[in-house]
Amino acid sequence: MSDNEIMVSVFCMTYNHENYIRDTLEGFLMQKTNFTYEILVHEDASTDGTAEILRDYEQHHPQIIKVIYEKENKYGKGIDYLYDILAPLSKGKYIAICEGDDAWVDEDKLQLQVDYMEEHPECSLIGHKAFLQYPPNWTGERDARSMGYGYEGNVPYESMFKKWEIPTSSFLFRKDLYMEMPPFFRNAPTGDEPLEFYLAGRGNVYFLNRVMSVYNKMTAESWSVRFLKNDFLKMAMYYSGYIDLFREIDRYTSYTKHVFFSDCIRERIRRASIYILSNSKSYYEAGKLLQQLADTCCDEWKDYILSQQRERFYFWDPEGAYWECAKGKLVYIYGAGRLAAKFLIEIAPDKMKINGVIVSDGQRRENSLRGLNVMCLSDFINNHEADSFIVIAVKDEFVSEIKEKLASVNFQNYVWVYESVYEPIFKS
Repeated sequence: MSDNEIMVSVFCMTYNHENYIRDTLEGFLMQKTNFTYEILVHEDASTDGTAEILRDYEQHHPQIIKVIYEKENKYGKGIDYLYDILAPLSKGKYIAICEGDDAWVDEDKLQLQVDYMEEHPECSLIGHKAFLQYPPNWTGERDARSMGYGYEGNVPYESMFKKWEIPTSSFLFRKDLYMEMPPFFRNAPTGDEPLEFYLAGRGNVYFLNRVMSVYNKMTAESWSVRFLKNDFLKMAMYYSGYIDLFREIDRYTSYTKHVFFSDCIRERIRRASIYILSNSKSYYEAGKLLQQLADTCCDEWKDYILSQQRERFYFWDPEGAYWECAKGKLVYIYGAGRLAAKFLIEIAPDKMKINGVIVSDGQRRENSLRGLNVMCLSDFINNHEADSFIVIAVKDEFVSEIKEKLASVNFQNYVWVYESVYEPIFKS
C-alpha cells in the first residue's frame, strides 16, 4: 500500500472497551470507498480483553490496521493521543475519529464525507448525526434518540459554542489544518469540542443530516461517567480550563467576538454552579467548592463565580420561602432522572406534598419514582386539576423543549428548579 494512495487515516482511542471494540473495528472495515484508508488504534493498556481482540484483528488485517499498545495507562498524563501519538504515524490527507466504544453503521460514511471535502476545499470539518445508545442498566436521564443538528448544510460558527451537536464519531477533517493547531486548543480539558472550535475558525463546518454512527453514552470508561463521580477538584479544573480556553480563543481571534466569548464564559460558570449546587450536601460545602473553582480561575472572573452562591441560595431554603409559589397547589415533578431524585430527597421542603412524576411522551420510564406514580405528559394534561403545579427538575439543555411542550398545551403553572431567584420564574 503506497503512502500516496492513502486518503483517510482513521484514529481510534480505546481503553477497556472489550464489549464494544469489535463493533468499532467492523464499522471501519465495512466501508465501501474508491480510495485507500488506514486504521490507527491507540490501546491505552487496557485491563480487560481489549488488547487481545485488537491483536486478532491486526493479525487478520495487517495491511490496514496498526495498533499502538501502551505498557502503562497514559490517561491524565498530559499526552494528546491524537496529536502526539497517532498523527505522526498517519499518512492520510484526512483524519476521521471514532473512539473504541462507538461505531460506524453506514458503509458509505467515509465516501460521502471525502467526496464533499474534495469538492469543497473551503470546508475544514464535516460531521453527521449519530444514534445515541445507553447501557442496559442506565437509569439516569436520556437525551433524544439521535445527536446532531436537524438540518444539512454549513453550521454557523457561534452555534457550535452554544451546544455540542457534532458527535466525535462523525468527525472527518483536514490533516494539514490539524497539524497547525495552536497548543492552547490541545491543552484544553477535553479534546473533541476544542478541536471543533479550532476547525470552525479555519474554514466551513458542514453537517450531513444522516445517522451514520452510534454514540454509546455513559459507558463504564467514558469521560461522562468519570466526570459524574463527583471529583470536585477535577470538576473545578475542567470548568476553569474552558474559561481559559475561551479567553485564549478571544485573544487568538483578535477580540473580534469579545462579547460573544464573554457570554460563553458566563454560560460555563452557570453550568459549573448548577453542577456544584446539585451535588453538594450543604450550602457551606457549595460555598467551599465555588471558592475552589474561583481559585483555579483568572482574577477577572472570580467575583462572578462567587456570586453564583448568592443567586442560587434557594437550594437550601429551610423555610421553603422560595416555594411559596407552589403553596396550596397539587405539585408534580417533571423529570425522573438523577436531578428529580435530588429534588425529592434534598431540596423539596417537607411541607410540600408531591402528587406524582411526569415524563415526556415516549420516554422510557419506570412505573414509580421514590413511591410516586410516574405518568406521561399527555396523561397528565388530560387528567390534571386546575390548581396543578409543575416543578421542572431536568438538566438545563432539556428545559426549553419542556417549556415549549407545556406552552403548546397552554399549561403555565411551572417553575424550573435551577433558575435564578432574581429572574421571573413563575408564570401565573
